[in-house]
Amino acid sequence: MSSLTCIPTTSYYGTPEFLTQTVHIITAVSFPIHILGLFIIIFKTPKTMNSVKWYILHLHIWIMVFDNSLGFSTIPFLLLPTMSGYSLGLLENFGVDDFFMVVLVLLACISKL
Repeated sequence: MSSLTCIPTTSYYGTPEFLTQTVHIITAVSFPIHILGLFIIIFKTPKTMNSVKWYILHLHIWIMVFDNSLGFSTIPFLLLPTMSGYSLGLLENFGVDDFFMVVLVLLACISKL
């Protein structure tokens, strides 16, 4: 008779620690690039693009909000295929309710439409 055990085989790449560390590194790299983008949009946009300058700036700010809410504040760890998960971000450390974090990310997603 064979032994039936259910021991999941997961590597470090599937752990919450790897996701948290990777997302923090990506955020640390992308945030200065976002700031540079703000500077370029505000001060280096050509005069011929003045009619769209503020639209581009508005879009860029909302992209920054989305990136920081998803990649720093909440960091959702999804458990597929059940469509469940939990938060690993900074707001979790401060005891913010999971429902509020889901609403925050959804509002950031909707604002980009």
